[in-house]
Amino acid sequence: RVHGEYFSVSCNNSSKIVMDIRRRFIARKEIEKAAETIKELDAFIKLPDECVETSQSGASVTIICFMIIIGLVYSEIRYYTHTDIAYRYRVDTENRSDLLAMNIDITVASQCRAIGADLVDSTGSQLIDMFIQNPLTEEQTWFELEAEQQRHTQVITTVQRLHADNPSLQTLAFKRHTSSGKLGFNSTFNSLPKRELTVDKAFDSCRLYGTLNVKRIDGTFHIMTGKPMLHPLGHAHLMIDNEGVNFTHRINHLSFGRIIPGIINPLDYEERVSAHHKRMYQYYLNIVPIDVRTTMTHDNGYQYAVTVLDKDIDHVSGTHGIPGIFIKYTLNPLLIEVYEKHGSYWSMAVRLCGIVGGVFVCSGLLHAIFHCLWNCLRCRGGSNNANIINS
Repeated sequence: RVHGEYFSVSCNNSSKIVMDIRRRFIARKEIEKAAETIKELDAFIKLPDECVETSQSGASVTIICFMIIIGLVYSEIRYYTHTDIAYRYRVDTENRSDLLAMNIDITVASQCRAIGADLVDSTGSQLIDMFIQNPLTEEQTWFELEAEQQRHTQVITTVQRLHADNPSLQTLAFKRHTSSGKLGFNSTFNSLPKRELTVDKAFDSCRLYGTLNVKRIDGTFHIMTGKPMLHPLGHAHLMIDNEGVNFTHRINHLSFGRIIPGIINPLDYEERVSAHHKRMYQYYLNIVPIDVRTTMTHDNGYQYAVTVLDKDIDHVSGTHGIPGIFIKYTLNPLLIEVYEKHGSYWSMAVRLCGIVGGVFVCSGLLHAIFHCLWNCLRCRGGSNNANIINS
């Protein structure tokens, strides 16, 4: 019998077995010694049950602590699950189509027979063939809007004015809608409401709208007096009737590529009014491709910045030019990436641990302080009562 264990061995290998048992015994002792050493490192000293005293005040503090912890943990999780919109800029190397969709809807305060639309790119090519194959729709209408249409335009122009004063509004527009899962300001970017009432007067304006597939190079879209025509020597408009031509206009919508909800187009419902018939309006657009990658959508589109110039044409006074509306656009080689980001989950875990531990520590200290003060007040009150009784 060795160390409480019984062995039946022969004389030949008895010494070998005894040495093996001793090694096992020494190894077990070393493990137990290491366990005792680790046990001494325990920072969370356990008290015996008879040394622990519970109280109603302690239970109340515990309940309050748990309520505070639940509220703080909930708010912290909401904070870290809330995403922010971030931007990256890089050179546009995407394999895009050679054509770019130009979505336009414009109302000009002139008769449709007196004006015409055309587009010329930077190579000097006149795209009248494109207008013949896929012309813009011309519609006789009235320039003045109805009450419902005016309210619609006021909403969008208010958003544009706020965006001009605070560009971060575009970030808010990109945030997904919590209920519908779509981008913000979705309802304000619908097309102009249809006219419900008929005006008892002749048409005084022409509405041109549609989508043009243009080359991905710089170009100029313009509306001038007369209809565009093919001419071997250059660009020409055939003037049929220029009586009462006025280039007072309202751009109901102007965008490029796919229409992405949340994009604030600076020229939507831009209105220019002039009593002078020979007036030239110039819009200089710098178009930037944009890639929107959020939780709810992944779209490719375009944004643009615009500079507007206008002047009255008077050759006598030296102000030269051609009356009309000219929209000149250039494409930027940079790409804007819009994506969602949120805080690190490791940081959230550290903050949650700090919240739980901090609340427990602070509540324990406050409870100990109030308990000490309460005991002091009770002792003082008890000594006063004893003095009164002795007297």
